[in-house]
Amino acid sequence: MYEANNICSLPCWWGITPGVSTWTEAKQYIEHFNPSRSFGVEEVTPITKSTQSERYIWSVWLPDADTSASVSLEVQNNIVTAITVTQDLFILFFPVHKFLEASGKPDKVLVSISDYDKTNGIYDATLYLVYEQKHILVSYVYWGIETTDAVNLCLQHLSPQEMYLWSSGVEISTDLYTFKPLNEFTDLDPDTFYERFKNKNHQCFEISKDAWK
Repeated sequence: MYEANNICSLPCWWGITPGVSTWTEAKQYIEHFNPSRSFGVEEVTPITKSTQSERYIWSVWLPDADTSASVSLEVQNNIVTAITVTQDLFILFFPVHKFLEASGKPDKVLVSISDYDKTNGIYDATLYLVYEQKHILVSYVYWGIETTDAVNLCLQHLSPQEMYLWSSGVEISTDLYTFKPLNEFTDLDPDTFYERFKNKNHQCFEISKDAWK
């Protein structure tokens, strides 16, 4: 499963598909690996805007590590409607070039600008790759320093990055309308971004300082 996603394609995650898999099936499947793990409603950030959903946590041990990562599952009427895969597990298997290789060109590339750290001269931003038809949203954090006319941002592997998967008929809680298209501040539209970043050697890009205004 670590290497081949249990031979299923996103938005299926390790054999669990939002909108298709029942929680009964998913729970039995998870307990096959975590027999002592008890599941219940967890106080975690909602994945969708549904007020009727229950949310569960699957703690997944990372390979060759003494720590675990969490997978959140949202359930409504016994159907898994959404999944969030958090930082450590997601970035281990889906650095940006591998994700683009697996998923193809995104429909949208959006940017969320963080506050500028004036003391240390550090800029950072989060990129969101949106796949509207596949119901996939992933985020990658970039940080960098000011150049003469722009800011050079490079991929930051140690910052929060996540993957959201959801079924048709539900709306994720992440408000994409608060983000801006990356090509407002760069020469990277979705096609150009895909062509550049599907190569693992490309980890940085320049963005206009206007993004932080």
